[in-house]
Order: sequence, then structure tokens, then C-alpha cells
Amino acid sequence: MAGMKIQPVEVNKYGNIDAAHFKAMVDKHKENLAAIMITYPSTSGVFEETVRDVCELIHQHGGQIYLDRANMTIHVESVVLETLGLMSHT
Repeated sequence: MAGMKIQPVEVNKYGNIDAAHFKAMVDKHKENLAAIMITYPSTSGVFEETVRDVCELIHQHGGQIYLDRANMTIHVESVVLETLGLMSHT
């Protein structure tokens, strides 16, 4: 994949992104950061509480966000992607 490597980010006991681990991973890889893929809501049905913060941090480092919204089908009317700083190409 163009020399890229996937770096998993840990989640907390509630299924949300572990903010401390995420920030540490961004800092560790900031020179080569390309993107993050977020399943929203997660496969366990969790709407990530810090998704806006996650997106802002990735954007600050020049990265892109891919939002996997396969689990959002029934919620699509209740979430405005632009308010999260996201674009969706369907």
C-alpha cells in the first residue's frame, strides 16, 4: 500500500478511542501520518465521543480521514458529517 503501514489505536472499556494512546500514536508518526480510518458508529454501536477532536488532530498534521459509515445507515439523518469536519463520498 504505497509503503504505508497500519497502526491500530487502542479503545477504552466503553469502545471509544483511547485518547492518550491516540495522541501518542499521532506524535510518534506525525512525520509520516497520512490518514485515519474510523468506523462510525463503531462495530459495537458506539458513537465516538471525541470524533471531532480526533479529526482536528489528524487535520493539524496534514492527514486525511476516511469514515467507514456502514454502521450508520439507520442513523444517517441524525448526524451531520460536515459538523465533524468530515466529507463522505458515497
